Amino acid sequence: MEETSQIHVARKTVQLGVFSPEEVVAGLASGRFQSTDLAWTNGLAAWKPLGEWSEFTGTSVAVPASPADAGSATVAGEPLTWEKSKGLRSAWISFTEVLLRPSPVLTVSRLELGSVLSLAWVLGAVAALFLIVGGSLHAEANAAFQRQQAAQMFESISGAKGSMDWLLPWAEYLQKTEPASVAALTVQGVLLVLFGPLLNLLLGIWVWLGLRLLGLFGLTSLRQADFGRTVAAFVLAMAALGLLAAPINLLPASTGAILGLPLLIALLVLACRAVGAAVRVNGWAVFFSLLVLNFLACCLMGCCLGGLVAIIAR
Repeated sequence: MEETSQIHVARKTVQLGVFSPEEVVAGLASGRFQSTDLAWTNGLAAWKPLGEWSEFTGTSVAVPASPADAGSATVAGEPLTWEKSKGLRSAWISFTEVLLRPSPVLTVSRLELGSVLSLAWVLGAVAALFLIVGGSLHAEANAAFQRQQAAQMFESISGAKGSMDWLLPWAEYLQKTEPASVAALTVQGVLLVLFGPLLNLLLGIWVWLGLRLLGLFGLTSLRQADFGRTVAAFVLAMAALGLLAAPINLLPASTGAILGLPLLIALLVLACRAVGAAVRVNGWAVFFSLLVLNFLACCLMGCCLGGLVAIIAR
């Protein structure tokens, strides 16, 4: 049997093993598998219940699977390596799993927030090394680029006849930029490691709110989005993607600025895929939930600011 025809089967967060289509049919008939068990094979975008596979439609389940059967069928355990053992090697393997195989891996991982945060700190520490080394190599060039940005901002402010004066403090700050020392870069790296995962935790809560909001608009699959798995998956995805983007710090800031926007879009798409896999919904649903939530937040903020201006103007 070719590897591409093998089917991975999981029940909740327990991977039951890899089976041929014939074994799955037999398992459904005998009660070893249930129609609600999740399954995935190469080429499939996401895990989906066996009951939704056209190949197994009409297969009757004779006897419900017992917990003992599920336990005896467990082969691979939890696929996220970091959840099994801690260490630099397992951190690297989990990093590649999240990037290359988010759907088959995150769908059946435990994704406990404490474990995920510890992995995020490890990945953040490695990313911080790129920041320190790259910042040291290009300290003069990066400072010159910041001062150039300040000059362009001053030019735009002067041509706008007062409408952009609110940018003056930022332009003045950039104008005073000096080459960063190794000590200053090290402090930045430590702050990135300590507070980056915590910031992503708050953003993960925002993502969960977006999913629940979109669920209220009619997507019933999003109404049951698990809070813990959503937040943990977002934290893990951002940590992995942050490490993926970290080598850009080895380039001068002028080059990094050119790559920034395409890289940001790519990271957003990959993060949505990871969260979608963790909560077992389409990644595009995660993306559109963020669009809807951010749009409503901007509208609400605009209304509040408008009301405040109206009150002050009276």
